[in-house]
Amino acid sequence: MRVSRCSNLVLAVGLPLIFGVAGCGGGGSGTTTPTTYTVAYQGNGNTSGSVPVDAREYAPGHTVNVLGNISGLVRTYCTFSGWNTQANGSGAAYASGAAFTMGSADVVLYAQWTANPGSVIGYAYVANRGTACLSQFYVLQDGTLAAMNPPMVATGSDPMHVTVHPSGSYVYVANHGDDPGGVSQYTVGADGTLTAMSPTDKVPTGDSLPGAMVISPNGKYLYVANALSADNPALSSITEFSIGSTGALTVVRTISYGFNLTGMAFAPNGDSFFVCTFYGEVDQYSAYASGQIAFQDSITVGNGAGNLQALALTPDGEYLYAVDLAGQVVWQFGFDNFSDLNLLSTVALPVGAKPTGITVDPAGDYCYVANSGTPNTAISRFTIGSGGALTAASTVSRPNALGGANWVTVDPTGKFLYSANTDDNVVCGYHVAGGALTALNPASVAGGYDPESIAVWMK
Repeated sequence: MRVSRCSNLVLAVGLPLIFGVAGCGGGGSGTTTPTTYTVAYQGNGNTSGSVPVDAREYAPGHTVNVLGNISGLVRTYCTFSGWNTQANGSGAAYASGAAFTMGSADVVLYAQWTANPGSVIGYAYVANRGTACLSQFYVLQDGTLAAMNPPMVATGSDPMHVTVHPSGSYVYVANHGDDPGGVSQYTVGADGTLTAMSPTDKVPTGDSLPGAMVISPNGKYLYVANALSADNPALSSITEFSIGSTGALTVVRTISYGFNLTGMAFAPNGDSFFVCTFYGEVDQYSAYASGQIAFQDSITVGNGAGNLQALALTPDGEYLYAVDLAGQVVWQFGFDNFSDLNLLSTVALPVGAKPTGITVDPAGDYCYVANSGTPNTAISRFTIGSGGALTAASTVSRPNALGGANWVTVDPTGKFLYSANTDDNVVCGYHVAGGALTALNPASVAGGYDPESIAVWMK
């Protein structure tokens, strides 16, 4: 017996054909063909091989048997470890041969990769503002990033800035959405994974909307910028923490500041401390062994209309650069007699749209700017010449037509550069040679939602 496309119309050999059955034609109310869904597989950073293909269609409630790595997926320096419904490993995990019940949507399974221990040369941590967590990665020999297990650890609300202690033993995160503001604190395990400190995993700043952070070069103090001061909501503030022998933070004091503090930096010798603001101001403070800072000098750029976002110093501490969101430029500063802050030039250098991040390589030869509003060519590159002057070099193409870069950092060895992409929720990696950047393979890894900042520590 044959069954027609209309499930209630039966054609039997030797029987008369029955017409007028409900559900056929244009106006019936008969049974429709059930909706089915598919399962697709993604290599998620594989460097060779192919993904398995499941050509079947599944109705809701039917069993799906997960395929194995049958087409030889390979990722350099890693071992295939199964599948996950999220590229960053935060979803449902399935081993090869496992089974699950099909729901009412198509399913994508992403290959998961475990770093080979002998290939790990460092660690990277990414603050994801949209998912209240840190992504934690291994840095492999070729500079590519591979997720740790677990791939993420919880933070406070709206984590904005992450930093690693100079010893590599502790990690701190400023939680912009905590009320009052808070700093999450972690110890770093032998394998690089993070564990929230006990008994206190988060220390309040006392004020609201913490953002930028910086650790003194001697590793004894942590400074956090708060956008709103509890004493005067019209002002910002800086909370100073001492860092104990176990890495635990203790509030020393909070200093009221001007308006909308956005970025901070410490001179490598520990003598000077710098801040920038939303209104184009760069201030210099003297820093003392006690951890206290004292105002020394100030310069305002862009006639007060500059929207400074971040600062970067050369390794010798002689030159300072500030990225201006409103003007879409980078300002250059030096020091008269190695003390008083001064503008190297009253003409700022143009960068891409909506610049938000800036970094200098460890040798002090190159400066890079992250342009959050410039897709594809989102990193501006400069050479640092005599007297600290910047000269524009070619911009850097983002791989795979990705969106703009929100944050940029060069690893402590100077071999690799990483940028956070909030548009696509990925971290991109590049090899650095002579200041030029070449995309790694894989060129990006999935992070959490809205990755905001990156900190890298090399073994």
